[in-house]
Amino acid sequence: MKDKIKFDYNSDEKSIIIKSITLLRNELLSQERDVAVIDDILLKFSDGNRVELDIYEYKIVIGALNDLRTSIKEQQQSPIEV
Repeated sequence: MKDKIKFDYNSDEKSIIIKSITLLRNELLSQERDVAVIDDILLKFSDGNRVELDIYEYKIVIGALNDLRTSIKEQQQSPIEV
């Protein structure tokens, strides 16, 4: 059985998560890579304020958030929201 990670988030956090995942999706599309897993993750975040992810999906979300944070820092803006 796969480990599942469950967490709650508010609307501001949801917005940031969806933005980071969408940026990752666009990057993968530009490389002509498969985005099916990313689409599945986006669907999970589209409803409600609670999500259950497996470890693989969780790592994708964390990586996408880290990429967004790095991008914001490179633009010399405050990444505090991420």
